[in-house]
Amino acid sequence: MTSEKLLNILEDLKDEYFSKFNWFLQQHGSLEGFEAIKKRRLEHASRFDTVDVMVQAYKEHGAVEVTRNVLKKIRRNDLVQSLSDSSSKPRVDVSDAGETSETRPPSSSQAPLPQTEDVMVPVPEPQPITYYQQTLQSNLQDKFRCMKEGWSDDKQRLDDIYTELYITAGPDTSTHINTQHEVRQVEITQQKQSSAEEPVKPSDLFKHPPGKYRPIRTVLTNGIAGIGKTVLVHKFVLDWTQKRSNRDVHLIFPFTFRQLNLLKGQKFSLSELIHECIPETVSISLEALNYIFKHLPSSGNSNYDKGRFKLLFVFDGRFGSPLFSALMGCQI
Repeated sequence: MTSEKLLNILEDLKDEYFSKFNWFLQQHGSLEGFEAIKKRRLEHASRFDTVDVMVQAYKEHGAVEVTRNVLKKIRRNDLVQSLSDSSSKPRVDVSDAGETSETRPPSSSQAPLPQTEDVMVPVPEPQPITYYQQTLQSNLQDKFRCMKEGWSDDKQRLDDIYTELYITAGPDTSTHINTQHEVRQVEITQQKQSSAEEPVKPSDLFKHPPGKYRPIRTVLTNGIAGIGKTVLVHKFVLDWTQKRSNRDVHLIFPFTFRQLNLLKGQKFSLSELIHECIPETVSISLEALNYIFKHLPSSGNSNYDKGRFKLLFVFDGRFGSPLFSALMGCQI
Protein backbone atom coordinates (compact mmCIF):
# COMPACT_ATOMS: atom_id res chain seq x y z
CA MET A 1 0.00 0.00 0.00
CA THR A 2 2.94 2.38 0.59
CA SER A 3 3.91 2.32 -3.11
CA GLU A 4 0.33 3.15 -4.06
CA LYS A 5 0.29 6.12 -1.66
CA LEU A 6 3.56 7.42 -3.09
CA LEU A 7 2.21 7.05 -6.61
CA ASN A 8 -0.88 9.04 -5.67
CA ILE A 9 1.36 11.81 -4.33
CA LEU A 10 3.48 11.95 -7.50
CA GLU A 11 0.40 11.95 -9.71
CA ASP A 12 -0.69 15.13 -7.93
CA LEU A 13 2.50 16.83 -9.16
CA LYS A 14 2.40 18.72 -12.43
CA ASP A 15 5.19 17.87 -14.87
CA GLU A 16 7.29 20.86 -13.79
CA TYR A 17 7.18 19.83 -10.13
CA PHE A 18 7.74 16.18 -11.01
CA SER A 19 10.90 17.11 -12.92
CA LYS A 20 12.13 19.05 -9.89
CA PHE A 21 11.29 16.08 -7.67
CA ASN A 22 13.43 13.73 -9.77
CA TRP A 23 16.22 16.32 -9.93
CA PHE A 24 16.47 16.48 -6.13
CA LEU A 25 16.59 12.69 -5.93
CA GLN A 26 19.84 12.84 -7.92
CA GLN A 27 21.56 15.51 -5.80
CA HIS A 28 24.22 14.33 -3.37
CA GLY A 29 23.82 15.79 0.11
CA SER A 30 20.27 17.02 -0.42
CA LEU A 31 18.39 14.00 0.94
CA GLU A 32 19.32 14.38 4.64
CA GLY A 33 21.37 11.23 5.09
CA PHE A 34 20.05 9.19 2.16
CA GLU A 35 22.16 8.36 -0.87
CA ALA A 36 21.33 10.11 -4.14
CA ILE A 37 19.93 8.04 -7.00
CA LYS A 38 22.05 7.80 -10.15
CA LYS A 39 20.84 9.96 -13.03
CA ARG A 40 20.53 7.07 -15.49
CA ARG A 41 17.97 5.36 -13.24
CA LEU A 42 15.62 8.35 -13.40
CA GLU A 43 16.17 9.46 -17.01
CA HIS A 44 12.81 9.41 -18.80
CA ALA A 45 11.28 7.83 -15.68
CA SER A 46 7.52 7.85 -15.35
CA ARG A 47 5.85 8.35 -11.99
CA PHE A 48 5.49 4.58 -11.72
CA ASP A 49 9.22 4.16 -12.41
CA THR A 50 10.21 6.78 -9.83
CA VAL A 51 8.19 5.05 -7.11
CA ASP A 52 9.75 1.68 -7.96
CA VAL A 53 13.28 3.14 -7.97
CA MET A 54 12.76 4.86 -4.59
CA VAL A 55 11.37 1.72 -2.95
CA GLN A 56 14.25 -0.36 -4.34
CA ALA A 57 16.82 2.18 -3.15
CA TYR A 58 15.39 3.12 0.24
CA LYS A 59 12.78 0.45 1.06
CA GLU A 60 9.25 1.58 1.86
CA HIS A 61 9.94 3.48 5.11
CA GLY A 62 12.88 5.29 3.54
CA ALA A 63 10.97 6.11 0.35
CA VAL A 64 8.28 7.83 2.42
CA GLU A 65 10.91 9.83 4.34
CA VAL A 66 12.72 10.86 1.14
CA THR A 67 9.44 11.83 -0.53
CA ARG A 68 8.54 13.99 2.46
CA ASN A 69 11.93 15.74 2.38
CA VAL A 70 11.84 16.43 -1.37
CA LEU A 71 8.26 17.70 -1.26
CA LYS A 72 9.40 20.27 1.29
CA LYS A 73 12.26 21.33 -0.99
CA ILE A 74 9.91 21.91 -3.94
CA ARG A 75 7.50 23.72 -1.61
CA ARG A 76 4.60 21.33 -1.88
CA ASN A 77 3.77 21.32 1.82
CA ASP A 78 0.17 20.55 0.96
CA LEU A 79 1.28 17.14 -0.25
CA VAL A 80 3.59 16.73 2.75
CA GLN A 81 0.52 17.07 4.95
CA SER A 82 -1.39 14.64 2.75
CA LEU A 83 1.45 12.12 3.01
CA SER A 84 1.65 12.57 6.79
CA ASP A 85 -2.10 12.04 7.14
CA SER A 86 -2.02 8.81 5.15
CA SER A 87 1.04 7.57 7.04
CA SER A 88 -0.45 8.26 10.48
CA LYS A 89 -3.45 5.95 10.13
CA PRO A 90 -3.56 3.22 12.78
CA ARG A 91 -1.45 0.17 12.01
CA VAL A 92 -1.67 -3.31 13.45
CA ASP A 93 1.42 -4.38 15.39
CA VAL A 94 2.06 -8.02 14.52
CA SER A 95 3.80 -8.47 17.87
CA ASP A 96 0.38 -8.11 19.52
CA ALA A 97 -1.20 -10.86 17.45
CA GLY A 98 -2.78 -13.50 19.64
CA GLU A 99 -2.48 -11.45 22.84
CA THR A 100 -5.40 -11.50 25.20
CA SER A 101 -6.14 -9.45 28.28
CA GLU A 102 -4.57 -12.28 30.28
CA THR A 103 -1.31 -12.45 28.33
CA ARG A 104 -0.79 -8.78 27.59
CA PRO A 105 1.51 -7.07 30.13
CA PRO A 106 -0.63 -5.08 32.57
CA SER A 107 -0.46 -1.30 32.84
CA SER A 108 -0.86 0.44 36.16
CA SER A 109 -3.37 2.88 34.72
CA GLN A 110 -4.70 0.62 31.93
CA ALA A 111 -4.04 3.56 29.58
CA PRO A 112 -2.07 3.01 26.36
CA LEU A 113 1.67 3.16 27.00
CA PRO A 114 3.73 5.74 25.09
CA GLN A 115 5.15 4.35 21.87
CA THR A 116 8.45 5.08 20.17
CA GLU A 117 8.37 7.36 17.16
CA ASP A 118 9.69 5.59 14.09
CA VAL A 119 12.37 7.22 11.98
CA MET A 120 14.73 5.99 9.30
CA VAL A 121 18.41 5.25 9.91
CA PRO A 122 19.73 5.51 6.32
CA VAL A 123 23.13 3.85 6.83
CA PRO A 124 24.54 1.36 6.04
CA GLU A 125 21.18 0.59 4.41
CA PRO A 126 17.84 2.24 5.21
CA GLN A 127 16.18 0.68 8.25
CA PRO A 128 13.59 2.11 10.67
CA ILE A 129 15.02 2.62 14.14
CA THR A 130 12.37 0.22 15.46
CA TYR A 131 14.15 -2.51 13.49
CA TYR A 132 17.25 -1.96 15.62
CA GLN A 133 15.10 -1.58 18.72
CA GLN A 134 13.43 -4.95 18.23
CA THR A 135 16.75 -6.64 17.46
CA LEU A 136 18.36 -5.24 20.61
CA GLN A 137 15.33 -6.09 22.75
CA SER A 138 15.44 -9.69 21.55
CA ASN A 139 19.18 -10.02 22.23
CA LEU A 140 19.07 -8.37 25.67
CA GLN A 141 16.02 -10.36 26.71
CA ASP A 142 18.08 -13.54 26.54
CA LYS A 143 20.74 -11.93 28.76
CA PHE A 144 18.47 -10.40 31.40
CA ARG A 145 15.76 -13.05 31.62
CA CYS A 146 17.64 -15.03 34.29
CA MET A 147 20.11 -14.23 37.07
CA LYS A 148 21.66 -15.87 40.12
CA GLU A 149 19.84 -15.67 43.44
CA GLY A 150 22.03 -15.17 46.50
CA TRP A 151 25.02 -17.51 46.60
CA SER A 152 23.47 -20.08 44.29
CA ASP A 153 25.35 -20.95 41.10
CA ASP A 154 22.12 -21.76 39.30
CA LYS A 155 20.30 -19.01 37.47
CA GLN A 156 16.62 -18.44 38.09
CA ARG A 157 14.02 -16.65 36.02
CA LEU A 158 14.09 -13.04 37.19
CA ASP A 159 10.30 -12.79 37.15
CA ASP A 160 10.14 -15.72 39.59
CA ILE A 161 12.60 -14.35 42.14
CA TYR A 162 12.11 -10.59 41.86
CA THR A 163 10.92 -8.96 45.06
CA GLU A 164 9.37 -5.52 44.95
CA LEU A 165 11.61 -2.88 46.50
CA TYR A 166 10.71 0.46 48.02
CA ILE A 167 12.08 3.13 45.71
CA THR A 168 11.71 6.56 47.24
CA ALA A 169 12.82 10.02 46.22
CA GLY A 170 16.20 10.81 47.75
CA PRO A 171 17.81 14.14 48.69
CA ASP A 172 19.75 16.16 46.16
CA THR A 173 23.06 16.04 48.00
CA SER A 174 25.48 15.28 45.17
CA THR A 175 27.12 18.69 45.06
CA HIS A 176 30.05 17.29 43.08
CA ILE A 177 27.79 16.69 40.09
CA ASN A 178 27.82 19.74 37.85
CA THR A 179 24.47 18.91 36.23
CA GLN A 180 22.60 18.62 39.51
CA HIS A 181 19.50 20.39 38.16
CA GLU A 182 19.00 17.49 35.70
CA VAL A 183 19.76 14.71 38.20
CA ARG A 184 17.24 12.82 40.27
CA GLN A 185 18.28 10.61 43.18
CA VAL A 186 16.23 7.71 44.49
CA GLU A 187 16.76 5.59 47.60
CA ILE A 188 16.24 1.83 47.52
CA THR A 189 15.10 0.04 50.69
CA GLN A 190 13.41 -3.22 51.58
CA GLN A 191 10.75 -1.56 53.68
CA LYS A 192 9.03 1.79 53.85
CA GLN A 193 11.03 4.25 55.95
CA SER A 194 8.28 6.73 56.80
CA SER A 195 4.68 7.47 55.95
CA ALA A 196 5.74 10.71 54.29
CA GLU A 197 7.80 8.96 51.63
CA GLU A 198 6.22 8.43 48.26
CA PRO A 199 7.25 5.19 46.51
CA VAL A 200 8.46 5.48 42.93
CA LYS A 201 7.72 2.76 40.39
CA PRO A 202 10.69 1.57 38.31
CA SER A 203 8.86 2.64 35.16
CA ASP A 204 8.53 6.19 36.56
CA LEU A 205 12.17 6.79 37.48
CA PHE A 206 12.59 9.50 34.86
CA LYS A 207 9.41 11.37 35.70
CA HIS A 208 9.73 14.55 37.72
CA PRO A 209 8.91 14.44 41.47
CA PRO A 210 5.26 15.28 42.30
CA GLY A 211 4.71 19.02 42.66
CA LYS A 212 8.30 19.82 41.71
CA TYR A 213 8.65 19.89 37.97
CA ARG A 214 12.15 19.93 36.51
CA PRO A 215 13.77 18.24 33.53
CA ILE A 216 15.34 14.87 34.35
CA ARG A 217 18.02 13.22 32.25
CA THR A 218 20.02 11.33 34.92
CA VAL A 219 18.80 9.08 37.74
CA LEU A 220 21.11 7.91 40.55
CA THR A 221 20.07 4.97 42.71
CA ASN A 222 21.36 4.84 46.28
CA GLY A 223 21.18 2.03 48.81
CA ILE A 224 23.31 -0.20 50.99
CA ALA A 225 25.34 -3.00 49.41
CA GLY A 226 23.25 -6.04 48.60
CA ILE A 227 19.94 -4.20 48.78
CA GLY A 228 19.06 -5.09 45.20
CA LYS A 229 20.26 -2.27 42.96
CA THR A 230 21.65 -4.67 40.36
CA VAL A 231 18.44 -6.70 40.44
CA LEU A 232 16.50 -3.49 39.87
CA VAL A 233 18.68 -2.71 36.84
CA HIS A 234 18.02 -6.18 35.42
CA LYS A 235 14.30 -5.80 36.02
CA PHE A 236 14.26 -2.35 34.42
CA VAL A 237 15.99 -3.61 31.27
CA LEU A 238 13.99 -6.85 31.11
CA ASP A 239 10.68 -4.99 31.32
CA TRP A 240 11.80 -2.79 28.42
CA THR A 241 12.83 -5.76 26.28
CA GLN A 242 9.42 -7.34 26.86
CA LYS A 243 7.60 -4.04 26.20
CA ARG A 244 6.05 -3.98 29.66
CA SER A 245 7.21 -0.44 30.34
CA ASN A 246 9.20 2.43 28.85
CA ARG A 247 7.91 1.69 25.37
CA ASP A 248 8.85 5.22 24.35
CA VAL A 249 12.57 4.45 24.84
CA HIS A 250 14.18 3.67 21.50
CA LEU A 251 17.40 1.98 22.66
CA ILE A 252 18.91 0.99 26.03
CA PHE A 253 22.64 0.36 26.47
CA PRO A 254 23.39 -1.41 29.79
CA PHE A 255 26.99 -1.14 31.03
CA THR A 256 28.66 -2.29 34.23
CA PHE A 257 31.48 -0.37 35.87
CA ARG A 258 33.30 -3.68 36.26
CA GLN A 259 33.58 -3.83 32.45
CA LEU A 260 34.58 -0.20 32.16
CA ASN A 261 37.25 -0.44 34.87
CA LEU A 262 39.00 -3.18 32.86
CA LEU A 263 39.21 -0.85 29.87
CA LYS A 264 40.57 2.14 31.77
CA GLY A 265 43.26 3.95 29.79
CA GLN A 266 42.10 2.65 26.41
CA LYS A 267 40.47 4.89 23.82
CA PHE A 268 37.20 4.10 22.09
CA SER A 269 34.55 6.02 20.25
CA LEU A 270 31.16 5.71 21.94
CA SER A 271 29.97 3.25 19.29
CA GLU A 272 33.14 1.15 19.63
CA LEU A 273 32.77 1.10 23.43
CA ILE A 274 29.20 -0.14 23.10
CA HIS A 275 30.30 -2.99 20.84
CA GLU A 276 33.15 -3.84 23.21
CA CYS A 277 31.02 -3.93 26.38
CA ILE A 278 27.63 -5.03 25.06
CA PRO A 279 27.99 -7.95 22.62
CA GLU A 280 24.23 -7.93 22.09
CA THR A 281 24.64 -4.71 20.06
CA VAL A 282 27.01 -6.01 17.38
CA SER A 283 24.08 -6.54 15.00
CA ILE A 284 23.79 -2.72 14.95
CA SER A 285 26.70 -1.58 12.80
CA LEU A 286 29.10 1.12 13.95
CA GLU A 287 27.91 3.23 11.03
CA ALA A 288 24.29 2.98 12.18
CA LEU A 289 25.20 3.74 15.81
CA ASN A 290 27.22 6.79 14.79
CA TYR A 291 24.28 8.11 12.77
CA ILE A 292 21.86 7.48 15.64
CA PHE A 293 24.03 9.34 18.17
CA LYS A 294 24.76 12.24 15.81
CA HIS A 295 21.35 12.90 14.27
CA LEU A 296 18.48 11.49 16.31
CA PRO A 297 18.85 13.22 19.72
CA SER A 298 19.47 16.63 18.11
CA SER A 299 16.01 18.01 18.87
CA GLY A 300 17.39 20.70 21.21
CA ASN A 301 15.35 19.36 24.14
CA SER A 302 17.47 17.87 26.94
CA ASN A 303 14.42 16.92 29.00
CA TYR A 304 14.24 13.12 28.94
CA ASP A 305 10.52 13.20 29.70
CA LYS A 306 9.77 15.32 26.62
CA GLY A 307 12.48 14.18 24.25
CA ARG A 308 11.40 13.02 20.81
CA PHE A 309 14.06 10.33 20.69
CA LYS A 310 15.10 8.49 23.84
CA LEU A 311 18.42 6.72 24.15
CA LEU A 312 19.14 5.40 27.62
CA PHE A 313 22.54 4.48 29.07
CA VAL A 314 22.49 2.30 32.20
CA PHE A 315 25.60 2.01 34.40
CA ASP A 316 25.50 -0.61 37.15
CA GLY A 317 27.89 -0.97 40.10
CA ARG A 318 29.08 2.62 40.42
CA PHE A 319 30.08 2.42 44.09
CA GLY A 320 33.83 2.17 44.48
CA SER A 321 34.50 2.92 40.83
CA PRO A 322 36.92 5.80 40.11
CA LEU A 323 35.22 6.27 36.75
CA PHE A 324 31.90 7.38 38.22
CA SER A 325 32.83 10.99 38.98
CA ALA A 326 34.55 11.36 35.61
CA LEU A 327 31.52 9.95 33.84
CA MET A 328 29.09 12.27 35.59
CA GLY A 329 31.23 15.27 34.77
CA CYS A 330 31.19 14.80 31.01
CA GLN A 331 28.61 15.18 28.28
CA ILE A 332 27.81 12.06 26.24
